[in-house]
Amino acid sequence: MGYSAVLNCEQVKAALSARLDGEDPGISEDVLDAHVHACEQCQAFYEQAAMLNRQLTFNQEQPQAPDLSAAILDGVESTFQQEAARRAAGAALARVAMVIVACAWIIWAVVVLLRPTSNIVDADPYESQLVIEAVSLRCALAFGLMFSAWQPRFIPGLLPVVGGLWMFTFGMSMRDLITGNIGGSMVMQLLLLFATLLSMLLAWLSEKGWVLIKETLASLSATPRSQR
Repeated sequence: MGYSAVLNCEQVKAALSARLDGEDPGISEDVLDAHVHACEQCQAFYEQAAMLNRQLTFNQEQPQAPDLSAAILDGVESTFQQEAARRAAGAALARVAMVIVACAWIIWAVVVLLRPTSNIVDADPYESQLVIEAVSLRCALAFGLMFSAWQPRFIPGLLPVVGGLWMFTFGMSMRDLITGNIGGSMVMQLLLLFATLLSMLLAWLSEKGWVLIKETLASLSATPRSQR
């Protein structure tokens, strides 16, 4: 009892901490328990320290979750790289197709210009005008394709022009298509116009078109916030 009387709370707390750590408290267990039983402050300290010690022990025994951040980032980066590679390949093929179609327009313009019936000097003025317009149109389309293949950012501005030209040409030729009286030259022009429109459209989609379409569809399907 004399030893218990001279004990202060700091000594008891140090001894209790040593006991919880599995070390020798340096004080008799009976004396230590008697002081804790009689002192509310030391009793509260011991309960809190014991609870904290149990929590730390439980956390140490739990298996650590694997760090998946690196694997997730690798997967996202790999998917992004594959998507970018597909877009780049599609854009490259579309631009090559644009150059090929442009060469076809130039060849056709030369053929029209060199035909015996297209002698601009001796021909009828009206026929000469038609020949000039036909050659100019083919050269203009070839130039537009070549320029767009070099600078794809100008494709959206040219698409409405080429699309409108193909649409009106096709519409004007519907009667001849139905009756079967359409000439080979008009069929060739419709095919080259369609190839021009298709190659430019694919190049635009490969560059930015799909992204813009997805963003537009997402904005259309989004639910607006309710007005308060």
